[in-house]
Amino acid sequence: MSATAIGVRASLSGSHEVPALSSKVARGTGRLVGTLKQTKTGYQFNWYLTFRNLSGAATFANIERGSAKKRGPNVQFLCGPCKSGAHGSFYASPGELALIQKGGLYVNVRTKRHPAGELRGRLAKK
Repeated sequence: MSATAIGVRASLSGSHEVPALSSKVARGTGRLVGTLKQTKTGYQFNWYLTFRNLSGAATFANIERGSAKKRGPNVQFLCGPCKSGAHGSFYASPGELALIQKGGLYVNVRTKRHPAGELRGRLAKK
């Protein structure tokens, strides 16, 4: 077992939402950075989320499974309500790491005005 951390990141914007938010609405941006450190049974995922220029307060953020043009089910709740600078950690399975490597997971930040999501960005290895 290697103690090497795997870096991950996601750049968030409204244009990545499904359906994409119009440019008049999609002023917000964000970023999630994190590390996955191997444990005996999976990975400890430590994350840090920042965002700005949302239409209102972030009601919650989570990681979801899905392709670039489809919405998918929740994989991991991150925070709610959220403030920029939110951080935490959770257990990630080897299968979830494989999804990150294949581009199968994304971060979604929701607001009251956009309950399905105002910011979205695909998780990828750094």
